[in-house]
Amino acid sequence: MILSVIFVEMFDINYKVMRQLTLSIPDNQFSFFMKIVKAFDFVKVEKTVKIVEPSSSEENKRFLDGISDAVREVNLHKQGKIKLQTLEEVFADFRREGIIPSKDESKEFTNDFVAK
Repeated sequence: MILSVIFVEMFDINYKVMRQLTLSIPDNQFSFFMKIVKAFDFVKVEKTVKIVEPSSSEENKRFLDGISDAVREVNLHKQGKIKLQTLEEVFADFRREGIIPSKDESKEFTNDFVAK
């Protein structure tokens, strides 16, 4: 999270000089940090912004490579050079790999929640 904090310094009765500080705080430490900051009566929290950063450049590269491969395959399919799997074939592969439950397991799960 990024936190904008304004520190107030009193120099004169007619002037209020403030300084703004932007911090990046890990999400798992944000709550603790905010408790500390709120304990200071001279600090005003203007806004907080949650920023999600990519885990690693290697993960980004694999993701982008996968997208590029998918676009290439779709273009080859449009040109008639390859045949893509049907959705049912993709689901069958997912079931074999255990990514999604088998049809029988899905029916059992659904039947538990459907009113009779």
